[in-house]
Amino acid sequence: MRNANFRDVAYFPKPVFPQRLSSAAKRQVKLHMLSLCLGILLKDIKALSHSGVNLVDPWGNNQFVVPMLFSYVGDEPEIKDLSCVKGPPSAFPCEFCMVFLEQLSNLSIAWPQRTESTHNLKLQEALAAQSVARRNEICSALSMHAVPSGLWGFNLSNSAILGGAYQCFSFEAMHNEDLGVFLYIVDTIKPYLEQYYGTAASVRMMVEINERMRQVPRATDFALPYCDGEYIPNHSRVQARELRNVMQVLPFLLDGLDDDLVEVAALYVMRYKLAFNKQVVPNITESTLIQIDETLAAFHEKIQSTLASHMPSEGQTIKYHKLSHITTWIKRLGDLKHIAAQFFEGRHHRSGRNAY
Repeated sequence: MRNANFRDVAYFPKPVFPQRLSSAAKRQVKLHMLSLCLGILLKDIKALSHSGVNLVDPWGNNQFVVPMLFSYVGDEPEIKDLSCVKGPPSAFPCEFCMVFLEQLSNLSIAWPQRTESTHNLKLQEALAAQSVARRNEICSALSMHAVPSGLWGFNLSNSAILGGAYQCFSFEAMHNEDLGVFLYIVDTIKPYLEQYYGTAASVRMMVEINERMRQVPRATDFALPYCDGEYIPNHSRVQARELRNVMQVLPFLLDGLDDDLVEVAALYVMRYKLAFNKQVVPNITESTLIQIDETLAAFHEKIQSTLASHMPSEGQTIKYHKLSHITTWIKRLGDLKHIAAQFFEGRHHRSGRNAY
């Protein structure tokens, strides 16, 4: 079984706070506790990343291994806790780069990447500040908390190629796509139809979309959402694997109702399939990366002219912004289908429940 390949090594304590403690103070305590726990947990492997270690591989050969912080998968709140970077509405809400908050929907600019050394220097300056106001001002320059990340300290951690405490957070399909950008599209179909066709006509269109969904056969290996309710706009009981299947049929559900919506859905599927290649041995070339960028540009242009005004913050969201980093992560990690959190989160739910 796949579970046999993994072993739980630590459980982080669950903090209990005094009732009168402010939310900001609770946040600081939580981040400090997480940093200290990670420091203890990763102390030995960080040391080995500098010295290296001789290990025997499965074929009996001795190999000199240098462990690195290469890839970490998680959802946005967890990533923000681990990186000690502030999310929206801070000025620079991305833990990977220094994009401005008001430029999150601009996918055409390559922003400077964050580095551990820059954050460490700013933190030392902030901790040496004479007042809390000055400390907060210094931290705001990088939208960071005045807490050292527990992931700091690995060798070569400032290399954009090898990873590090900020480049390691990988673009992951379930959180960023299935439960992120794709749901932005689904959630904006109803208000978009109401704006362009009026309430009465949009109601008829929504009924038609959900009826088409109900009539799609539910094959054993092609799970779709329940057929006894309205998938749009109510997808609260739909799982990520079902959403991935809806992606494939959404252009057909919208066919004949609105050509712009059909094009948005089709471009999204094309871009998704290119980024998460399902071939056993995917052949990723420079032309593949160019094709991903071109499809993303076409999708971005279409969604900005149709659905963006109905999206959260008009598309100024961190998950939408991370689409601009896809080819960067593919160059580092290869095929992104291997970067998946769904299985591990399911296991974490069971093991975590047993621990607490």
